[in-house]
Amino acid sequence: MEEVDVEPTTTVSSGGFGDAVLFTEGEASFICTETQKALLCFCFCRFVSISKNYRSVIRACMEELQQGAVSAQDTSVIAQYSNQVSILLAIELIWNLCEVLFIDAAPAGVLLLHLLDWVRLHKADVDERAREVLQSESPTHHHAYWEVVISFVLQGRMDEARQVLVKQANLQPASRPIYQLMDSLLQKMPIFNPGGTQTLTEFDVKWRHWHEECDRCLQDNSFASNRHLETICKSIIIYMLNDVKLLLWKF
Repeated sequence: MEEVDVEPTTTVSSGGFGDAVLFTEGEASFICTETQKALLCFCFCRFVSISKNYRSVIRACMEELQQGAVSAQDTSVIAQYSNQVSILLAIELIWNLCEVLFIDAAPAGVLLLHLLDWVRLHKADVDERAREVLQSESPTHHHAYWEVVISFVLQGRMDEARQVLVKQANLQPASRPIYQLMDSLLQKMPIFNPGGTQTLTEFDVKWRHWHEECDRCLQDNSFASNRHLETICKSIIIYMLNDVKLLLWKF
């Protein structure tokens, strides 16, 4: 696997701190990689360390650009800094995902945990949004209520998603059966414990069974009467399941 030459100087303003950091530190990591490859002593696990070094350089550059935006007076300069931060944030986001999937490449169950950590890291405002919703006068009518539920599901925080979801269920006694069904699906989501006694094969079996149960709920239109619950099952749970199914097959 070849290390990527990222041409860092094109992402920040010329002559600024970010320019120096990306060029100097990025170049150092690249030279280190090439040197070890040339000496034929390059260990694959070093790719993860070097990748993290690259990302730490990007984050340091973003912090400096953000500080520059705070101290700047010219609105055009502030906008330039903000655009550069957005670009670097997107780069780091994608880079981190590629690191999880293709460089670290953990076994299937552990990979799922890494993916959930990736979502949590890059969707860090969920707890703040949840507090805003739950502390409002009418949480179930808050504009971000369903966004919070879906965000918890995406992060694998099923217990918290269920706690928020039950508030809606309590207001709709007639619809309680389908809310209970969704609650059951969320509760049953298997999570791999690397330190436990469960094997990857056992986890895979449980995961597939859960997938089949979710799929049956969609096929028989169990949530057709509630578009929000159907969206959770179709657009969130099944989307995540299908992606991980491919990863389980690959690894």
